[in-house]
Amino acid sequence: MSRLVHVLGFRVPLVRDGMSSGLIQAVNRALTLVLSIVLARGLGTESYGIYAYSFAIMGLVMLLSEVGVPNLLVREVAASHGRREWGLLRGVFLRSRQLVMAASLTVSGIALTVLLLRRPVLSEEEFYTLLVMFGMLPAASLGKVTVAGLRGLHRVLLGQTVDLILRPVLVLGLISLFFVFWPDRRDAYYAMGAQFIAAIAVLVTALLLVRMHLPKEVRGVAAQARDREWIRSALTFTLASGALVINSRVDAIMLGWFREPSDVGIYRVAAQSAIFAVFAMQAASAVLGPRFSNLYGRDDIETLKRIFRVSSVIVGAFSFVVFLLFLLLGRQILDVLFGAEYLAAAAPLAVLAGGYSVNALCGPVGLLLQMTGHEALTARVLWGTAILNIALNAGLIPFYGPTGAAAATACSVALYHLILRVRAWKILGI
Repeated sequence: MSRLVHVLGFRVPLVRDGMSSGLIQAVNRALTLVLSIVLARGLGTESYGIYAYSFAIMGLVMLLSEVGVPNLLVREVAASHGRREWGLLRGVFLRSRQLVMAASLTVSGIALTVLLLRRPVLSEEEFYTLLVMFGMLPAASLGKVTVAGLRGLHRVLLGQTVDLILRPVLVLGLISLFFVFWPDRRDAYYAMGAQFIAAIAVLVTALLLVRMHLPKEVRGVAAQARDREWIRSALTFTLASGALVINSRVDAIMLGWFREPSDVGIYRVAAQSAIFAVFAMQAASAVLGPRFSNLYGRDDIETLKRIFRVSSVIVGAFSFVVFLLFLLLGRQILDVLFGAEYLAAAAPLAVLAGGYSVNALCGPVGLLLQMTGHEALTARVLWGTAILNIALNAGLIPFYGPTGAAAATACSVALYHLILRVRAWKILGI
């Protein structure tokens, strides 16, 4: 009886938190879609393309300015908290902020220098949008690290609310004010300025929340550090996350390099819409990750197989329906939401949704392998498909524009999950 109570006591909060996490992600997707519609309609294809291109570049420079610290902080804060090692807990918070501040200021300084050198070949809107974005980098990086600290303190939902709800709400509100009260300022750099203000607000809010939820035993204790170990781990996390960032940003960046800004705007609309094809997968992952790890640790492979197969059917069916919807009604959906100016996004939208549906039909296989101790395998495959993604983009974008970028991304994403699906069958028999 006591064992049953223990198991139920463990599962109920897990499922509840998983459902709450899924709800937060659903709200975030809705806010992101509304923000994309407001920006796309308000800015037009060219200005929206400049904004999207700058935002894609930000993803790459953020990787360098974070240097893997967010994932490291989650792990080390949770471990130190669990072992009640208050000196290390204080030390990892201190070192993480110092490291990210140093890295972000260095990256931002180099980027701003390059931007000033390229000033003669950039339009005024391109220059000022990138200027605001690079200036925002330190605040955005520190904000992400501070939110990661909340997750390490087991305040996952609180951290998600700050990052996934507060940020887009602030950006949406500020941009709406700009567009309504200053219609002559519908430029990409004002939109990026809204992101800058939201980044500062997220940072301040997250710092206050960390201070509130930090164990009282930490205050006044001397900070301890394991600098070599932490730096080595941070670099490992950087390499692991680098392929993910490349796969999610390289298409827009290369499209902006080879084509006009308006093509980037069209592609951004397609990419933001197509991501709904994997919404069910992302929402389910919050619940499935801990379950996979727990079942594998208890050697309950049969239950693990059953849960994986059922979840694969559910998320795969959802994704396939979304793909069919975009394939058959893509132009009508784009016309209603974004306007006739973005009808050219229909083809890349269908291609991306098709690739993402293959992803979902394979099930949460990447998560399964990571939670069962095969993260090195997933990292190798991810880097391989990231390199393929770059090569395909370079070959297809000059000839096919946004549709070529969509085909490159769809192929690399689908291949990644197909390879992992085969490996999961060979390793785990699933």
